[in-house]
Amino acid sequence: LITEEALIDLAAAACCIIGQAYAAMENRSRAVEWLQRALMVDPKCTEALSLLIDRKMLSVNEQFILRDKILQVLDVSESWRADLYAAMLGTQDNNHFFFQTVQTIQKKKKIKVVAQYQD
Repeated sequence: LITEEALIDLAAAACCIIGQAYAAMENRSRAVEWLQRALMVDPKCTEALSLLIDRKMLSVNEQFILRDKILQVLDVSESWRADLYAAMLGTQDNNHFFFQTVQTIQKKKKIKVVAQYQD
């Protein structure tokens, strides 16, 4: 069952696809621009965030700036998402902190999040 809150905005999806295309063409600056745009249109576009993080497209400073921008557009009712994004952004070298944050989110939302802890 897919709920309305699980769906992302079509404009965000389009921005994410454009960002992926630029990433495939190794045009980092344009990829970052479009992936960030996807997140500003709809902060639930986790694919854009994952691509930015997994491919290490952002410096630590850029990660903190993006984190702050995302937190401004997130709905107050999604504090768990704010916690998760804050853990993901700016903490790539701190897996233990990320793992602890995931555990906190699991307790708050009473859900199971699959995350691997790497030391």
